[in-house]
Amino acid sequence: MEQLTAMLQEFVNKDYDEILHIAEEMLVRAVDVTKKYTNEDSAIMFVITFLSAALTSDGAFTKKEQQFIADLLGSEDQLNAILPKIDDDAYQKLNEIVDIMPVVDKSTLCMLAVCAVAVDETIEKSELGYLLNLLA
Repeated sequence: MEQLTAMLQEFVNKDYDEILHIAEEMLVRAVDVTKKYTNEDSAIMFVITFLSAALTSDGAFTKKEQQFIADLLGSEDQLNAILPKIDDDAYQKLNEIVDIMPVVDKSTLCMLAVCAVAVDETIEKSELGYLLNLLA
């Protein structure tokens, strides 16, 4: 647990552009991994739903986190087009897919989530819990 906390703190200490760069690389990997379980369009929606779940696990979706997702997607328009589609059905599908993923695939998603939750310069206990549950 101490190693995980130390790794997360390293991400929190990185600057925004560095986190975004790592997240861009992880987004490509996460979409590729998710394509094993769904089609390409659904894979992108799945990954954004996943990020939304990770970012809201602390009860907030801050402006900085929203900007991060917009920057990750390339524009606020893309974010605004996707957010309304994230509903209970999307979260249910997310849970179904994550439940059947092997740990190696979950770890790709987890690294993307680490970038996302670190962007507001803190990782709450609820966000840590989300990450640990993901890998369980």
